[in-house]
Amino acid sequence: VMYIFNNLGQRCVPFLKRIVPHILHTIRTCGQDSLRESLLQQVASLSGIVRDHLRPYLPAIFDVVEEFWNNNRHLGTILSLVEKMADGVPGDFENYVPRLVPQILAS
Repeated sequence: VMYIFNNLGQRCVPFLKRIVPHILHTIRTCGQDSLRESLLQQVASLSGIVRDHLRPYLPAIFDVVEEFWNNNRHLGTILSLVEKMADGVPGDFENYVPRLVPQILAS
């Protein structure tokens, strides 16, 4: 999917509503850390492609960030995802900083 989205660039935006919710659901429910890590990386890559078009999915993305923040295996990828979100949707990102600060301070 990421290969296709990468090649389509912004033309993949109409398909986000069919893909992003399923990716986020799979991140939450899969039992394999390696699959979860790969999917988190794909969401980070996707945010670099579609940037502000991920705005409708920010609440769900940050729910996933909070849920897996304390999993040391995924922390580097989660930080990369947060960085991409801050770059892609800076105006909206600031609304999620209060959710991130306790996580950062606890780490």
